[in-house]
Amino acid sequence: MLHRYARFGLGLLIGLVLVTACGRAAILHGDADRSGDVVADIQSDVLMSPAVEAGWAGWCMSVLDSGPTEPCFDVRAHGAVLAERWVRGVGKRLRGVAVVANEATAVVLSTGTVFATREEPTLVGHVRAVVVEVADVSSHIDETIVRQGFRALNRKRQPISGAGDYPPLGYEVRASGWHAPAPPPSGICSIHAQSADFHAIRGGVVGEVRAYHGLVDDALLNCAATEYVDGNASLLGGMLVDASRAGARPRSWPAVSRLVGHHGIYQSPVDGGQMVARRVTGGWLFVADSPFTTHVSLATRLALLSDLSDEVSDGA
Repeated sequence: MLHRYARFGLGLLIGLVLVTACGRAAILHGDADRSGDVVADIQSDVLMSPAVEAGWAGWCMSVLDSGPTEPCFDVRAHGAVLAERWVRGVGKRLRGVAVVANEATAVVLSTGTVFATREEPTLVGHVRAVVVEVADVSSHIDETIVRQGFRALNRKRQPISGAGDYPPLGYEVRASGWHAPAPPPSGICSIHAQSADFHAIRGGVVGEVRAYHGLVDDALLNCAATEYVDGNASLLGGMLVDASRAGARPRSWPAVSRLVGHHGIYQSPVDGGQMVARRVTGGWLFVADSPFTTHVSLATRLALLSDLSDEVSDGA
């Protein structure tokens, strides 16, 4: 299994509440401490993207302006809150982000303060999102906000009771990790760099050919990923397939756009970095940032992407 992204420390909080709702903050009930500020942050768009790590079926959740956050699996879900995460940010502020079911038009924190959720062009399926920031400027420690988290509200600002039949954004599946000089094990799919310029050092492969159902909106499965080293740079190359049927033509995702001047090549932000990708039979080949290297040139990314060959099973 590939190394997971390093976790940010989960902070203790608060006193004063500084809240950022995706694109705009809307206080509809209750109130924040008047000595604090409630601000809008139009940069805090929530992104749902495929995993760059092998062994994840579904979507990852991140905030576009926050840089690397936490692994795809490091979220909690409860009822209409499909995924929720709290991480410590810059200046002792604690950031909470959630993706919620479409009927959850607002959320409430333990403070009693209500914030509108919203649709975003970077979200997959019929879901909504919200981001909040808590300024830790008080000597009083209060873990209640994180412990209770977001509670989903309907259009009448009433709690959405019960767990309901809500699909998760994603879940981990069994993958086999490997390290060079051992070869990658066999699995649903495989990737290979043909040039000697790119050295494979480790990776992960999903070996079980099956359908991964019950996920939000045409989810993708990262069935193989390898970390390649070129000089001082390292990159992740991988393959994405349809989670419910490997071998079928998988969908794209909202943040994908064509890379100008490069026929058949696409680009997309992903959790903690950038991805370039191209369609192949039965999947997407991609190159993304490794957890240990940043600011790799576009030319290097594209060189690895063009160098990758693939193979995928159609037996799922």
